[in-house]
Amino acid sequence: SGHGVMTSKIAALSSLAIGAEISKAVENAYHTNTRPNAWYLQADLQHLPFADDCFDTLYSSGVIHHTPDTQQSFSLVEKALRPGGNICLWLYHPQKSFLHNLSLQLRKITSRLPLWLSFFFLAVFVFPFTFLIKSLRRKKAPGYREEMIDLLDAFTPEYRFEIPQEEAIHWLEEKSYRQITITTANQFGFSVTGIK
Repeated sequence: SGHGVMTSKIAALSSLAIGAEISKAVENAYHTNTRPNAWYLQADLQHLPFADDCFDTLYSSGVIHHTPDTQQSFSLVEKALRPGGNICLWLYHPQKSFLHNLSLQLRKITSRLPLWLSFFFLAVFVFPFTFLIKSLRRKKAPGYREEMIDLLDAFTPEYRFEIPQEEAIHWLEEKSYRQITITTANQFGFSVTGIK
């Protein structure tokens, strides 16, 4: 659930939404929650405290590719989805560009630094360039907070895997999902959906 915003938005469209988050961000999500049907719990995706086949929808945006084994995480999480349920996964995909390759080399250093030092380094030496580039490419520049969250997500996690679309489709096919579709794709990643 991260900071809880998406869980809250999903709760607005459903009878109940449960967000799982391993970090302390779950506390902020809980305290800022205004929806009685949005629940938050601190949990490890590798060991979710849910029975098999208990959810109608499973939504994971930018999460399982930050675990030690993305395919295994998918297999562990999708058990909680009931037959006939919908799944949506957003994953990073490989990119072929000089800047991306440079960022992958830089993250070999920043992902090993203490978080405060990574934050300082990114804020002083990387943020001005990425903010400027995004400001020139978009009609609306990203906010400082949004850009720093993107940078921290890209440069600080211990794990950050990039999954080709064909591989993610194959994972769902192996589990007999139907109507598998790539619904969105951008420079950084894609969403894949299916019905169990």
